[in-house]
Amino acid sequence: MKRRLVKIFLFILAGFALLLIGIVIYIQIVARVNPPRVEESQMGERTETGKTYFALGNNRFRKSESGLFELYVEGG
Repeated sequence: MKRRLVKIFLFILAGFALLLIGIVIYIQIVARVNPPRVEESQMGERTETGKTYFALGNNRFRKSESGLFELYVEGG
């Protein structure tokens, strides 16, 4: 009787392990994101006005004194 309970417990444990592995594999496949390809002619010229401040046309990207990144975007 005790041996049978151990066997059932191991089957349940193996089932949970397989389920967990399946969920991890599914998330890895679904969460994969490929970055878009951007041609250089679309990007324009980036200017760097400081160590943490970049501009591209009327768009701005910088890191504030508090350590947060700030982004301003214009266009359509």
